[in-house]
Amino acid sequence: MLASTWRTWPDPLVDYGREAYLAWQVAKGKTLYVDLAHFNGPFSVHLNAAFLQLFGTGILTLALANAALAALCVAMLYSILVRVADRLTATLAGVTFVTLFACGRFVRIGNYNWLCPYSYELPHGVMLGVAALWCLDRYHRTRRPGWLAATGAALGLAALTKTEPLLAAGLAVVLGLGLTVWIERPTGSRLIRLLATFAVGALVPLVATFLFFVTKMPAAEVLRWPLGYWRAASRAEFAALPMYKEGLGIDDVAGNLRKLALATWWYAVILAPGIAAAIVLRRAQRRAALAVVVGLVSMAAAARFVPIEGWLQAARPLPLFLLLTTVGSVAACIRARGEPDRGLRRVLQTALAVFALALLVKMVLNARIYHYGFALAMPATLVLVAALVSWAPALITRAGGEGRALRAAAAGVLVVALGAHLVFMQRLLARQTNVLGEGADAFYGDDRVPPLADLLDEIGRRVRPGQTLVALPEGVLLNYLSRRDSSVPYVQFSPVAMLLWGEANILRSLEASPPDFIALVHRDNRHEGARFFGRDYARTARDWVETGYQPVWRTGAPPLTDGRFGLVLLERNRLAASTR
Repeated sequence: MLASTWRTWPDPLVDYGREAYLAWQVAKGKTLYVDLAHFNGPFSVHLNAAFLQLFGTGILTLALANAALAALCVAMLYSILVRVADRLTATLAGVTFVTLFACGRFVRIGNYNWLCPYSYELPHGVMLGVAALWCLDRYHRTRRPGWLAATGAALGLAALTKTEPLLAAGLAVVLGLGLTVWIERPTGSRLIRLLATFAVGALVPLVATFLFFVTKMPAAEVLRWPLGYWRAASRAEFAALPMYKEGLGIDDVAGNLRKLALATWWYAVILAPGIAAAIVLRRAQRRAALAVVVGLVSMAAAARFVPIEGWLQAARPLPLFLLLTTVGSVAACIRARGEPDRGLRRVLQTALAVFALALLVKMVLNARIYHYGFALAMPATLVLVAALVSWAPALITRAGGEGRALRAAAAGVLVVALGAHLVFMQRLLARQTNVLGEGADAFYGDDRVPPLADLLDEIGRRVRPGQTLVALPEGVLLNYLSRRDSSVPYVQFSPVAMLLWGEANILRSLEASPPDFIALVHRDNRHEGARFFGRDYARTARDWVETGYQPVWRTGAPPLTDGRFGLVLLERNRLAASTR
């Protein structure tokens, strides 16, 4: 997957520039939340800054370092799934993760993968949630309290990433720990020691973060941003934005429910031969060979009747499936209470299912593997693989049927689904033919790249080292690629950024520290409730730009006016500069 998607992972315009720029600035000595505005936890930016310091500044550095983290996540997931299922299931789940999520590309915007994501906090947070469950399993195997400290530490680090993995990991780990105690039945003194060990592990990252930032900003601000960033996600203004309504699926509840029902129906149709064969073959001879035949028939049917684009809707029923799986896992955990080893396996299974289900809340009626699903739907997809390839066949076998028939059918359908996604992905990758950046920063992009490359060359000619550049409303990747600092803490000027920081505060910052150059970059933000900077929002800021700056270079259509792409580079008026 690395080879077939080589250097196509970032998006040249949307969001990813923020990730690269913030890590580069912190590596240079800037302080997050003081010199740089940031609305997530501090873990990912500082981790990526450490990668840049250790291995050299470059997008490829960040991509390969995070590829290594993704590989580590695969290893932990494999270990967990071997514990709650079997090696075949764990292998298929690992291949699914690498194919669909780690390097996947299913929309035009490129940064919905684990290597160059729109927000590193999301995959890092999910990985830390997986790490917490893996450490909990290590405690189950060894009964050593140190592994509970590691579980708590992983959860504490997840609390420094993003709201979604924080909530999902918190629910899963607390439930898993509670069920572990319920199964293990420790003495009172051991229970206190176990809980204290876990609590200390969880508090260490949080206390260390507080002590680090309190030397650079007031304690109240530390509690508000590095440790309290998650409060911004609960603001009512954000819940009303079109992007969140569409993501949740509440923009068209009836339509999304119909799509969910249709996708569920197709699962039933495609897997029906496997289920029927599992019942019929219970008394047949050569059942293993017949199960293989069932698998091949299911593969052929799935390839013949489901179009390639149809597989992109395959994640729609995930919330329903995960709800059923979670209920079943809890029931299995209760039944196994008298058998410690089996019971702890069911505890791990339940915690994994809860983790996966909680991550789906943000897309409950519009579950998908693309867009935010590259991280939020990953655990649920792997749990579904485990349910269809291992858990459901085992139930059928215990009931007297031939579970291998369903196992073969599910595995065959999964192979077709992965192949269809790869074909779809290659169609998008074929459009990534233009190169932006040089050396370790070079990557392939679509038709937006040539004008951005021209602008980058112009910045190199006009903006001297030491001069500042601000891209409006988006385009901070230009700062990173040209190695030109911004003059203000803010890196994006979208409607969401205006809600977060306040247009008045942003304008005051620009007035107090006006950049030498401004790049107007075309960006349609209708998904955030207002299309164009300076026309549909931030009109005062646009007036300030037009008063104090003059255009010195342009390519394409006038930006921020209609659907056509264009870029303008503006230089500060000499009169405005002398007045300053």
